[in-house]
Amino acid sequence: RSCNVAIEADIFARLTAHAGTTALVGTRVYPSIAPTGATLPHLVYTRITDSAVEAMQNSTGLRTAEFEIACYASSYTATQALTTQVQAALNRYSGTPSVHLIQEILIESVDTDYDPDAERHYSDVIITVWYEG
Repeated sequence: RSCNVAIEADIFARLTAHAGTTALVGTRVYPSIAPTGATLPHLVYTRITDSAVEAMQNSTGLRTAEFEIACYASSYTATQALTTQVQAALNRYSGTPSVHLIQEILIESVDTDYDPDAERHYSDVIITVWYEG
């Protein structure tokens, strides 16, 4: 397994192990895109970047990855509840949820909006993951 795929497995493992997120979405946590007609609410996680952290001419063994966690729901209130649980699951988390030792996850930003074409509310939670890879 490559580091890129494995860190995605870590994010999936953390989101599905957190009682607050699973209480709201169950197993509806999808990589990149949700299946057509996916029941709301659900989460979609997408890796935006993944890079090695270098120091002078040596590898540190650390990597950083940036993810977007999209929280979809049928109402603004439900979207906010799901966003709160995603933040609780990920913010300042450290540990080994699946494959890698995660040093720390930081919430970088949260943006909330409404998609009139799909008739659903959503929030995008952008995170940075510092991990050993």
